[in-house]
Amino acid sequence: MIRWVLIAVLLGAAGCKGSAKPSCDPAQPPSREWAYAEYLAQGGKTFEQGGLRINTRESYKGLSDLVHQAGPHGDSSFLGTVWKCKLYRDARQLAKALLLEEGWLAANAPMRHTLATKIYGEMITRPLVAANKDWDPTQEFTAPEVKTLPDTGVRLVHWYAHFVDVIHHDGSATPAFTREEVVIGPDGTIGESKKLASYKRSERVN
Repeated sequence: MIRWVLIAVLLGAAGCKGSAKPSCDPAQPPSREWAYAEYLAQGGKTFEQGGLRINTRESYKGLSDLVHQAGPHGDSSFLGTVWKCKLYRDARQLAKALLLEEGWLAANAPMRHTLATKIYGEMITRPLVAANKDWDPTQEFTAPEVKTLPDTGVRLVHWYAHFVDVIHHDGSATPAFTREEVVIGPDGTIGESKKLASYKRSERVN
């Protein structure tokens, strides 16, 4: 009886060793195996690992975006961003982590303005610092505003560009612009944005 129990324990240990979770090195982009396992651990839906792409960001060192490509001609789905071996599926949570990493809590007001503009623009939406080529000249453009609040948080107000009606038979898209307000709290928490104004061009551009 003891012999069979010992064999069962050894087989169980071997099975656990074979199913160990892939490792991750914070100094390197994640492996496809680790990224897929982490995605599933956070409740993601299963798919063929061959469709998982890992894109390392050039604009911010250490960030890797996970994208699922459904076949050679299928749609792409953004799954989240890995930073320091942690998968973030909420961009605001990742932005807060980056703010704290860069010294948000100890930063003075001018430094917080810089960090807020940099991190929010990288992770959420990139503000327009000036009217671009698609801007409607009949619309008034206002430059981005950054203000320190009484609680030492920061308020951002800016326009950003995007597209609507992206897919047309001729491959064109409709430029659109939204002006938003967002508050970053004293602890680095990024609130939901508030839409202040928006419009879209009547012309479509290729």
